[in-house]
Amino acid sequence: MNFLGKITGSQNNQNEQQGSQQNAAQQQAQQALQAAQQVLFAPKWSTRMGQCDPPATCEQWAFSCFCHQCAAAKSKTLTDGSDICYNFFCWHWIGGMSYVRREYGIKGSCGDDLMCGLFCIPCLVRRGLTESELRGVVQSPYRTPGQQPDREWATTLFACGCCEFFEALLCPFCVAHYTRNLLQPYEERGDCCFDMMCLIPFAMYGQARHRYGIVAEFGCIEDICVPVVCYPCAIAQARREAEWRLLNTPHVYGMTAAQGVGQTVLGKLGVSMQ
Repeated sequence: MNFLGKITGSQNNQNEQQGSQQNAAQQQAQQALQAAQQVLFAPKWSTRMGQCDPPATCEQWAFSCFCHQCAAAKSKTLTDGSDICYNFFCWHWIGGMSYVRREYGIKGSCGDDLMCGLFCIPCLVRRGLTESELRGVVQSPYRTPGQQPDREWATTLFACGCCEFFEALLCPFCVAHYTRNLLQPYEERGDCCFDMMCLIPFAMYGQARHRYGIVAEFGCIEDICVPVVCYPCAIAQARREAEWRLLNTPHVYGMTAAQGVGQTVLGKLGVSMQ
């Protein structure tokens, strides 16, 4: 009996030790996850505009000085995982760096993005490139990590009404601005003029497709060529898709944007974030 009692006691001790080790491992994993999230979504830039010492590198400065459009395209690709050729042809470097800033939740204003992009292009692009290399890809809430695009558009390309078509035809920048705010509902409005000057409306088609994980027949060629060949229908389709996702997945907007544009748009559409 004493022997059995000793065996039972040792087994209980082993179970307790294993349980404590598992709890410690879980706590360490949670702490590591929290630390990673704090780094990924820190509300400020990791480097100064003119910083030349690490983490800024000479290669990043050279890349940003001699081919700022290429560097800006690479920065945006590292931020959201979209195709670099699409980013090169469809995103202006100022608009692309603004996208990077908003995607990482970095505090700033459209005025800062515009003025820095006009008067010191290499500084703006280098800072965005360094930031994206440090933080990595921000995963879309509509897709799991590593998931390939497998969804279809909610509406077809030519499903736009007459008013919607002419709005996209005559004022594509307004449609692009509204769509961009639905795709990135992370801060308050007030960047309408910025989007008018620095955002290429054609970009919204490919950005909506990438963010929502929609299948493309011809990859980035489709993202580049379809909006050029039929831009009113393409950007109108991107806007409809963003509105449809907003209405049918409000919980995603509630998790990613509890304030600012997401809350404002949801309130106007009468959608609860609870």
